[in-house]
Amino acid sequence: MTTTQPVPGTPTQVAHPWKSVLRTFVAAAVGVALARLVHVLGVDLTALSQPIIDSLTAGVWAAGTGLVQWLLTRPQLQPFWRAIGLGTGVEKELEVDATPVPADYEPQHRAHPSGSHGD
Repeated sequence: MTTTQPVPGTPTQVAHPWKSVLRTFVAAAVGVALARLVHVLGVDLTALSQPIIDSLTAGVWAAGTGLVQWLLTRPQLQPFWRAIGLGTGVEKELEVDATPVPADYEPQHRAHPSGSHGD
């Protein structure tokens, strides 16, 4: 199996799409669990109409999901996320040489003038 490395500067969501999907799913699931927890704990909203209750539940879900998404972006928490399988995947990429390229640099191999590969 061939492993390819993303182009430097590639967003982690593009380079590691399944990690991004997993992280988003976990954040949404935590939001749902938090909204359910509020319901199970018996927060009494019976005096309110059902649309308002639904809106408040959606707000709790959105706040919980947003909080988890924010926590997933904190650099100091990245070792923890990696340890439980929710890292970004960037830790598996090769280090990129950041040496500046001189202005007069000429590559050793040039593309064929016709645009073909010379086949």
